[in-house]
Amino acid sequence: DQVLERTSLPEEVHFGNAPRRAVEIKENGKQTSYFEPRPGNKKFSLTLVLTVIAVLFAVGALIYAGPILGQPTPNQTVSIEPPDVGTEVPPGKVTITGKREGSTVIFTWSYPNVMPDDVIYWRKSRDVPWNTTVEGNAIKLTDQPAEEVCIWIRVNRRSGNFTSIDGQKGCA
Repeated sequence: DQVLERTSLPEEVHFGNAPRRAVEIKENGKQTSYFEPRPGNKKFSLTLVLTVIAVLFAVGALIYAGPILGQPTPNQTVSIEPPDVGTEVPPGKVTITGKREGSTVIFTWSYPNVMPDDVIYWRKSRDVPWNTTVEGNAIKLTDQPAEEVCIWIRVNRRSGNFTSIDGQKGCA
């Protein structure tokens, strides 16, 4: 004699991650409402999860195998302009020789890669400015009574390049 009438209501609520639908049951004229789990398609959910995993695996494999499979080898031909010997090749290390004759000291110097337009700078101390009044590759210093006399020589290229900021030191 029991009459059960089940009716789904249009309302849907979510508890956590599981959607539920409102259901109304009339039992012997008495109405009861509750929420029941919404029927889902488990096959579709499993297929979706497996597809996402497969896509992630394929992308990872392609990223890992990219350098192995399809990378073209780089062009090994390199074209380098030779340097302008007058401006880009450094003059090299200056070798200084000093010779004392009484109170006069004569310094001579040489260096590799000599260019005709090189400018020679010299000074007797790091505390004084550089001098450029030099003829050839020698300088004569008179009236030098000190036991040891030193000079610093620096070579400048036409481009402004030089052996070092301080130059090379030589003593006699």
